[in-house]
Order: sequence, then C-alpha cells, then structure tokens
Amino acid sequence: MNTVTKSYQLPLVLEFLATLNSKHTMIAYHGDLKAFETFVTENAFTVEGLMPEHLGLYREGLRQHRSLASVNRALACLKGYFKFLIVHNVLTRNPTELIRGFPSPEYVETPGISNEETVKLLASVDGEAPHGPLHHAVLSILFYMGLRRGELIGLNVESLDAEKGIPILRILGKGNRPRILPIPEPAFRSLTKYLNTRVYTRAEGLPLFVSTQGNEEKRLAPETVRYIVKKYAKLAGLPENISPHSARVTAVSNALENGASVIEVQTMGGWKSIDMVKRYDRSSKQIKNSAIWKINYGGAK
Repeated sequence: MNTVTKSYQLPLVLEFLATLNSKHTMIAYHGDLKAFETFVTENAFTVEGLMPEHLGLYREGLRQHRSLASVNRALACLKGYFKFLIVHNVLTRNPTELIRGFPSPEYVETPGISNEETVKLLASVDGEAPHGPLHHAVLSILFYMGLRRGELIGLNVESLDAEKGIPILRILGKGNRPRILPIPEPAFRSLTKYLNTRVYTRAEGLPLFVSTQGNEEKRLAPETVRYIVKKYAKLAGLPENISPHSARVTAVSNALENGASVIEVQTMGGWKSIDMVKRYDRSSKQIKNSAIWKINYGGAK
C-alpha cells in the first residue's frame, strides 16, 4: 500500500494513518488532517488546549465549503484520531466526544449526463491553459470510465499499464478490491497529453494525478476534483447539481445504453452486488423495459 509521507505538526498523525486498512480512507484522512492542522495553526490553538467549542467552530466552517458526506467523514477522522492520541497517552481528554456529524438528508438521486453533454463538458476545457491537460484528463477518466473520486485520486503511475497492446488502468477499489479496466480511446488520448506536460518518473507509489502545486508526490485533493467537475459543468451550461459522482452515473447509464450487460457494468464499477448497478442506471432502456412503456407503446424501441 502506498503510504502517506507528508510531515505534520500534529502529533502521531502518520502512526494513526498507518493503522487504517483502506488506501482510500488513508488518502482521505490525510487530507482531512492537513485541513485540521491548518485550522489549528491559523487560530494559534494547541492540540492539548482544544475545547469542544473549537471543534464546533471547525465543524461549522467545514459545512460552508464541503459536501455533507465530506464533512461527516472529516469529523469521523478527527474522532478516530483523538481516540488514538488518548490510547497513546498524548491526551487525557477527548474534545471530540460531544461533536456529532450532520444528519443525512432524504436520498436525492444523483444526476448523470448524456454522451452529447459529456462531449460538451470536455470541450469547455481550454487544453492550452496552465492546468488544462490535467483537468481534461481528470474529467475524461471520470466520465468515460466511471471511477469513484477516491479511486482516481489513488491511482499511481504504475496503475497505467497495457495488456496485449490495450492501455489499461489497474484500480484499487472499495475494500481494497482490485480491478482492471481498459481505457477508452478518447480518455487515453487525454491522459497521454496530460502526462506529456509533466515531468515524472515511474517510481512505484507516485500519484498519477498530481496536485496543481507541482509537487510530484502530492495527490489531487478531493475538493480539487469536485472543483474541476463543477467549474466545467458550469462553463458547459450543465445543471448546477452535477458532481464527481455524476460521472459514475453517466458511465453506467451510457454503458447500459450501448449494450453492456448488468454483470459487465458491475465489474466496471467494482460493486459486490448487481443491485448497485440499478441504482446508478439513468439510461432510456430503464424506461423502455418498464411495464408502463410496454403497455402504452407496445414495447417499441
């Protein structure tokens, strides 16, 4: 597993991260703890002097610029981290004990976009802009291949490979379940252009998509991926509720629309259950396979 090597001012962060079983959780918690460290430093707090009201202030601040799921994950990260500090006798009290996550709203269906809208989205990227190739490659991999945001962030340079002349990505999904996916031609062209713009080595463990700060060892932050999707969705005139998760819905729906079986899409998405495929399907076939369509339109294609 690729480990996080970034130094911290907070105590025992690397030791805490090393206890996590999931690579994706480790990467996410790394970002959460860096954000928390910035909060502590900017407010001249100390870990020993943190009070519940300080954590409450941090919680409310997160809610201003993060999704609900991201905020609740960051709070879960802090709870785990402070418990770790107590177990290792760094602290004698836990300032996160009274901090609670935000209640989940009623389920809102994530929207996808059509093939035509995907083309429009990608066309809105200025490939000659300083970070244009990176942004185009990120969008291409997300919307053509349906990767989870954490999977994209977790890709290393050695994840890009080839089998029998076909470019592939070796992906480590949820629960550390590996899968191999061929890279569609337009996504591969975009990825190749991006890689040609950066100096990198194929040293094991280095991220495939690096931070715009130019550090070869620093991965894209989850918030950066969200920013990229939101920015170009707006430029392309797409609905405001398009998000990184919309890319997954898009890839699933387009695959089913173009004849892929449910089992093939399950493999593509890295799900344990085919029931998850149905949750992501927004294709017209879902409508045309319904009883109401067949009753009223005679099963017309």
